[in-house]
Amino acid sequence: MTAAESSFTLCPTQVAVLAACPIEPQGVIGRAPRAWANHVEAGLGDRLGLDESRIDRARLIDLAGEGQPEKFFLSVMAWGGMKVGHGISAWAERANWTGALEAALARGSSRAELYRGFAAVPTTGMRAAYFTKLIHFASGTTEGPIGYIMDQWTAKSVNLICRRQVVTLDAAGYVLPVNDHDVYEVFCQAIDAIGRALQITGSQAEERVYSRGGRRPAAWRRHVKTHWRPAGRPNREGN
Repeated sequence: MTAAESSFTLCPTQVAVLAACPIEPQGVIGRAPRAWANHVEAGLGDRLGLDESRIDRARLIDLAGEGQPEKFFLSVMAWGGMKVGHGISAWAERANWTGALEAALARGSSRAELYRGFAAVPTTGMRAAYFTKLIHFASGTTEGPIGYIMDQWTAKSVNLICRRQVVTLDAAGYVLPVNDHDVYEVFCQAIDAIGRALQITGSQAEERVYSRGGRRPAAWRRHVKTHWRPAGRPNREGN
């Protein structure tokens, strides 16, 4: 057990709930990349040849290996459902994140180092919930520690399963900028631990806790919506 792992303990009850939830394939989600990018900048999606339909995780992993960072970036943001206004801001400030994204795609840095690189030069409209999506999909299927998506749903899940605030969230449950690369490493190690508990990979564990929302949310997403509360506020069961 590493020092980071010793800072959290998985709640057996919550792990059992997750294990019992049906495995529901996430499929395609978010926005169609080409149309979304065309709203960010006129003709941008057409010019870069982005996908015309919504895409899935496997497609993003493929895009990470195509050597087109801007196409990859826009596709990940569209998949994640980034608001167009935030996309306009992030695209206008691409000089802030280009170096960090290239480092992620090169796959030679640790997940904590990649997080620190993105966080070091803040980009309007793109906080950790989005740049960790870039870190995750840029990792591809490489061996070794993979960086995971740390957004409101995965962070709420980890906090719920660990029964403490591993990731600092605001009252609405959004990831705050105060979370640094050390927090991200602990978060990722918690995801890895959940994977081991479920006897699946860390990436599979991350997808399980990310779950699926929308009008018909998956079982785990419904569980998190019901039982997560901001730090210091008990849920209906008094936990």
